[in-house]
Amino acid sequence: CSVACNDDEAGDLIGGIVEEVCNSWRQRESVPWSAWRMLTTSAAQTNVANQQLFALAAPQLGRSVQHMSGRDAVEICSSFATFRFRHTALLEEMARFLPSMGLTDREVRSLSKSFAELNFE
Repeated sequence: CSVACNDDEAGDLIGGIVEEVCNSWRQRESVPWSAWRMLTTSAAQTNVANQQLFALAAPQLGRSVQHMSGRDAVEICSSFATFRFRHTALLEEMARFLPSMGLTDREVRSLSKSFAELNFE
């Protein structure tokens, strides 16, 4: 995994965690969707642009959309939009469950912005 991150300690820490998660032997482990959420959102917050991480996370997140809150959906979509990492199957699952998430106006605006950044309608 090649990682591009900022120089602060948080970015270094997240970059190291991302490298560990992307190791092939780690990919066989069962990881809860909430951990994938935390990894992707932390990567976005610390500017750790690792496409392999997002590619590994997307199917796991897509299978768990029905368990997410509106806030989870917003933060996950925003993290993918930060780096323009588009995963159509994840976005389609998000869009399918959004009506039942009870989104606030702010969450709707944020999701609309993320979807636009990812060229997803």
